[in-house]
Amino acid sequence: MKSKKTAIGAIATIMAASITVAGMTGCGGAEFSADKNITVVAREDGSGTKSAFMEIIGLKDKPDVPGVIIAAGTAPVMQEVKNNPHAIAYDSLGYVTNDVKILKIDGVYPTVETIKDGSYAISRPLSVVYKPTVIENGANKAFYEFLLSTTAQDIVAKEGYINIAATYEYKVQANLTGTIDISGSTSLQPLMKVLAKEFESLQSGVTVTVAGGGSGTGLKNAENGTSDFGMISKEKKPDDDAPNCVATEVARDGIAVIVNKSNPLDNITLTELKNIYDRDAGANRITVWNRIVK
Repeated sequence: MKSKKTAIGAIATIMAASITVAGMTGCGGAEFSADKNITVVAREDGSGTKSAFMEIIGLKDKPDVPGVIIAAGTAPVMQEVKNNPHAIAYDSLGYVTNDVKILKIDGVYPTVETIKDGSYAISRPLSVVYKPTVIENGANKAFYEFLLSTTAQDIVAKEGYINIAATYEYKVQANLTGTIDISGSTSLQPLMKVLAKEFESLQSGVTVTVAGGGSGTGLKNAENGTSDFGMISKEKKPDDDAPNCVATEVARDGIAVIVNKSNPLDNITLTELKNIYDRDAGANRITVWNRIVK
């Protein structure tokens, strides 16, 4: 799936971003060879995408494999895989561009339909977290109601994400003023910026600021009051860093497994994926492409 503007065929421009490298580096313009080592790319600790991905493939809280490239954000993931013919990575389906190849998982390609019906195995909720008192009145309450309205959910679907069921259209409130601060998941951030802009156009007296930082940041900021709403791209758990907050799902997203476009691989099994990312897989550990590319 192509996200946002790419959903209608345009390829998003990926801005240069820093990548923390733990071992290997990108291979530039080299040709793909199945005899080469797999360049494993992962998100940073605290990323909701990483947390959800590792839990789904059975590696919850496991440390990364040796030589992993840690990409601090969605744009660096795209950049690394685009430029490195031997890379494999995962990221928000709603953010993946035409610059890389999306793999099928156990023969199933990620689409709105396969995520909704559960046949695509790797998906997660995109949610806002907040203290219940935050949405009791004023601009925060109005914005919360907007997020769950057909007005917002139509935008969610248009932007390439999976929308949630909504039963009412948002009604503009006269004389509403205020500021709303939102921070957290970089997977949800691009969509939230679009939603925030629409809300500001409807409620001209309200300013909405949307910042990133990752799901961990979203949880902490909502808990300590730095932000009115935090954004997370995983299930909220009781042991998260926001015990006084609750979560509301505003969209759903698949996690795409991606490789360089020169890679001939089209399908990977969950078991193979786990054995690439599992440092403790022993003899089952997959480190070279010829183990799965024939």
